[in-house]
Amino acid sequence: MDPLFDRFPQLRNLLGKVPEAMIREELAPKVALYDEVVARIGGLIPTVRLCDVFPAELEAGKITLERFLGQWGNISIEELCKICLIVAWLKPKRVFEFGTYNGMTTLQMALNTPDDCHITTLDVPPSQAASLEIGGIDGVLAQKSGAFDLAIGHYFKESQVADKISQVWGDSTRFNFEPFAQQMDFVFVDAGHTYAYVKADTQNALKMIRSGGVIVWHDYHQVLHPDVMVCLGEFAADGMRIAHLRGTNLAVYHHVAG
Repeated sequence: MDPLFDRFPQLRNLLGKVPEAMIREELAPKVALYDEVVARIGGLIPTVRLCDVFPAELEAGKITLERFLGQWGNISIEELCKICLIVAWLKPKRVFEFGTYNGMTTLQMALNTPDDCHITTLDVPPSQAASLEIGGIDGVLAQKSGAFDLAIGHYFKESQVADKISQVWGDSTRFNFEPFAQQMDFVFVDAGHTYAYVKADTQNALKMIRSGGVIVWHDYHQVLHPDVMVCLGEFAADGMRIAHLRGTNLAVYHHVAG
């Protein structure tokens, strides 16, 4: 029996995709931080159902999913369904995604938003990924090597909704977000997971979101990425009404004026 993989069984899915030594080396300093942050911010960021944040009719909505099984690094099917229920209810005109990855989530958002919705998705070119300070495992995913060799945006590139999506390139801590200020109805944050990236991406998401819009973060309450909890806990302590969606690693903020 292996205590690490027994406690965090989802990590077994990484075995064979990245070196086991990398998993253990990266997890060693994070488990204690994860436990400390979980205990500290439980009261700041409540775990809720969708209907605790959004109108009850959202949960009765209909969604469309295509090619949704993905690979390691993609969101789970439950997470995908909840994001699609949110965007199907919200009917956004503009969506921004931090972290395209293979484009599986991008595709599902495009399928469940109005025909006149446009999605802008940001990622760093694989050739530049090695220079980023994002951690060893995220670095392997970003370089699109080995088990992760699907091209950025692979899932949506030849889909029937590809014309709803614009791929933009850059490091999200250096990207110019000014053209998107107060333009977005929905923002999905799933790029770098270190504290610096999560803080910068959250600050930029808040600058982009319009009144009534929604921000969703992935990898909240995930042992590989405790900095997501650390950072969002600070925003919550400052009064931002962030909630954790039950049964997922998603955190959500509904930006309602007043």
